[in-house]
Amino acid sequence: MGLPMARNLHKSGFHVTGFDLNQDSINAAKESGISTASSVQDAVKGADYVVMALPRTQDVDKVLNMEGGIFKNLGEGAIICDTSTISPIASKKFHEESKKLGFLFCDTPMSGGIMGA
Repeated sequence: MGLPMARNLHKSGFHVTGFDLNQDSINAAKESGISTASSVQDAVKGADYVVMALPRTQDVDKVLNMEGGIFKNLGEGAIICDTSTISPIASKKFHEESKKLGFLFCDTPMSGGIMGA
């Protein structure tokens, strides 16, 4: 669901840089005029906002905390909007961790599937 959201943001005039492990998704983003990155680190450097749409809690945890991940590369004052369907306990933990690092993690669930995105 990240690609449809990225397309909508791009069409609305926002600068969007996308990253996905799936090369087909990267290619589709490029075809839509969206800038792409080769890593999480490259995608979030200098970003004011990060929108995540990942399948599971452990995926969000990994992208936030891995070497080259969001928590180590996002600038102070940035906002993370997590649209993933994850554990509310984990979401609260991620929020607390992000506050200590100088940015904001928001649990921003969505509904409507791909059409809604």
